Amino acid sequence: MAVRQPVTLTQVAEAAGVSIATVSRVLNRRGQVDEHTRRRVMTSVENLGYDASSIARKREARIEQRMFNVELLLCPLAEQKNMLLLDFMAEALRGVQSFFSRHGNVRMNICTWEPDEIMHHEENEMIFNRLVNADGVLVIGNPASEIIDRLVEAGVMPVLISTDRQDIPLNSVCFDDFAGGVMAARHLVECGFRRIGFLCGSDKARSFLRRRSGVMVQTIDSLGFENF
Repeated sequence: MAVRQPVTLTQVAEAAGVSIATVSRVLNRRGQVDEHTRRRVMTSVENLGYDASSIARKREARIEQRMFNVELLLCPLAEQKNMLLLDFMAEALRGVQSFFSRHGNVRMNICTWEPDEIMHHEENEMIFNRLVNADGVLVIGNPASEIIDRLVEAGVMPVLISTDRQDIPLNSVCFDDFAGGVMAARHLVECGFRRIGFLCGSDKARSFLRRRSGVMVQTIDSLGFENF
């Protein structure tokens, strides 16, 4: 007699005509899901015989133990082989680890989101499912709009470190890149330099572009347009 294989989240999602992330939100009671969608998911769970009790048990156990899983998502630029070799990024990571180390009920995992042309699409989807099921998500680096938009649509509100999104009300921790560019240019002017430029690492990194703007403004103000 053949043993029936357990029903998966993917099968429930296909039957309900929704994403795996939506099924996860319904079963974990997290995020915003309209009532019609919630009923469709629960009907598929009942029809397929999906064992949702295991999720409830895991949730109750996690609450009882007060354990929280936090995902730190690294989003390097295409030219960055290892973004943690950059002093600023490494320092930011140490600060995050130091904070969580003071709380015995937090487990932090680190994962990297690469563009699909670098990493297989399936691997990124596995990472996305981890993020959706985490208790919190921190994003550091230069995330593509796609991944942030997908997280927000899935009901996850990540905290952005060293970047921001003006179009979405997310919590972010940033430094003032423009002011940093102004200070750097002012220092060079005070040292006697009269021809000042800025080598931008990537036109996709807002931090580089802001610093360049700061350098340009300070140089033009101090020396004139022709000296930048």
